[in-house]
Amino acid sequence: MPRGASRSRIIGKLEQLNPLARRMALALFLSFPKFKRRLEILNSGDFRADIRAPKGSKIYGVSVSTLHGEQTYVQFGVPNAFYPIDSEKELLQILKGLLADRLKFAIKEKKGKWTDTTLVRKPGDLVLNRGEIGRIYSWSGSKDSSVSPKPNIRSHK
Repeated sequence: MPRGASRSRIIGKLEQLNPLARRMALALFLSFPKFKRRLEILNSGDFRADIRAPKGSKIYGVSVSTLHGEQTYVQFGVPNAFYPIDSEKELLQILKGLLADRLKFAIKEKKGKWTDTTLVRKPGDLVLNRGEIGRIYSWSGSKDSSVSPKPNIRSHK
């Protein structure tokens, strides 16, 4: 397909988006053009776009999507690895951190059930409550880990 035809197709798709989705998609595509290849228009003018993870990674890839024209999420391709985004600037900062392995998804579980998801720079940043375990997922897969709560050591005087 000629380059101009591809550009026209993307512009046509962007016109179908609600205002939030259009803003987020434009910011995403300007900084990370690879996401354009897998753009999907959803109901209510929302979108989802993703790129595949590198070989060796345990995640399928990373996606960005909007929901009901009100919310934006970044998500890794493993269960419960999603993070809400408030602005175009935050979207780009988080994606840059994730794709460079400076940020990782941290998923907390208790008795095999999901309790929380957040982003961390290093596994030690994840605060676990009694009985919880943490799973850390990185873009490359090279920084994945499991985290257990630190034992409570009391000093005896």
